[in-house]
Amino acid sequence: MIDNYLYSVRVPHAYELELHLSSEKRITPDFCCLTDKGNVYIEFWGLEGQPDYDSSMEYKKKLYKEYDLDLIDVRPENLDDLDAYLSRQLAKFGVRTAY
Repeated sequence: MIDNYLYSVRVPHAYELELHLSSEKRITPDFCCLTDKGNVYIEFWGLEGQPDYDSSMEYKKKLYKEYDLDLIDVRPENLDDLDAYLSRQLAKFGVRTAY
């Protein structure tokens, strides 16, 4: 759904592109979007509540913050109105859409 949305509004993006933060630290965001203000990363947190997933999610969020990377969090409750939600979030980074 996220990929279809990004494609439909013509936001240049890549799916699961490995991001090397340092020689020891790397993460694989769900999506990397190219915007006028730089890269914005989108993570879909679809399995919250599972212990292993939650610790991985917290680690990734810590890295996004530590390296000052722009992140858009998407949760299952956002899927009902995904187009409008992502449009609002991407607008913060200068991306204009029809939604």
